[in-house]
Amino acid sequence: MFLRFAKLSFVVVLSALGGSVAWQAVAFLMRSAAPPSIASRTSEADGKALVVAGPGQVFLTEVLLNGVVTKAVVDTGASVTVLQHADAVRAGIRPSESDYKITVTGLKGDTKVAEARLDTLVLGGIVERDLRVYVLPPTVKLPYNLLGQNFLSRTRVLIHADRMELSQALAR
Repeated sequence: MFLRFAKLSFVVVLSALGGSVAWQAVAFLMRSAAPPSIASRTSEADGKALVVAGPGQVFLTEVLLNGVVTKAVVDTGASVTVLQHADAVRAGIRPSESDYKITVTGLKGDTKVAEARLDTLVLGGIVERDLRVYVLPPTVKLPYNLLGQNFLSRTRVLIHADRMELSQALAR
């Protein structure tokens, strides 16, 4: 079955502790009622990953969050990595109600997200540690997690047509 994707810009503004950070996250929403499925494939080698885009040029792939398999869109337009609440909890991140203190303004109005640290994120053969992420509250749903520039800036990225080649950056 061919899945169709609609590209929806989800512009949000984060503000915390008197400062503000603006970031864009592009969420890809399916038009059909079919359950989410991987629209791309990932191949791996030590320190490398190849993600091939699926329908709509969406770089959707499987990742490991603290060892837990889940799905994420590799989103070059997103500044930060955003996790769905359920996936964050499965990965051992359990924000308390008081942790949701960063205000996000999006298409459906304001909501609060929690800032957290992910011990490990694995994409193919790339392993990144101690990554800052934002966790959505359980009431806010995105179809997938988003891997943003705070992850991508730790790698070398080459995009050619429907192929995204990533490689582990040199030691920092």
